[in-house]
Amino acid sequence: MRRLSAKTTGSQSDVEICSDAAPVVKLVSIALVWCASLAAQSAHTVALSWTDTTNPAGTSYNVYRAAGACTGSPAFAKIGSTPVSVKTYTDSAVASAATYCYQVTAVLNGVESVPSNSVAAVIPPDPPSGLSVVVH
Repeated sequence: MRRLSAKTTGSQSDVEICSDAAPVVKLVSIALVWCASLAAQSAHTVALSWTDTTNPAGTSYNVYRAAGACTGSPAFAKIGSTPVSVKTYTDSAVASAATYCYQVTAVLNGVESVPSNSVAAVIPPDPPSGLSVVVH
């Protein structure tokens, strides 16, 4: 059961979204992509994708990230949103040897859903550079 309630008190308006159902968006895959240039610089990206079979056309999505593992109560911050009906997002602002936790919400007509399940991405360290060989 989902319900949306709104109340106005004086000059303030409060909107409350309550749900006793599972989140409507489920993150289903996460892919880590590592690229190295010839200059020995590396960049990592995290590719997120999700399914959403319950929301109508016209739904967009907000993507949230927290530093660290998905345990306890991570401090999520919105890092982006997708155009309508796009169910993928690539995070290219990740650091080597770090762990990030992600959640996604659905947005329809300005109302945001409860968060999806959480998924973690562990970014590998950069490879060593300057390998050389000396032959005697």
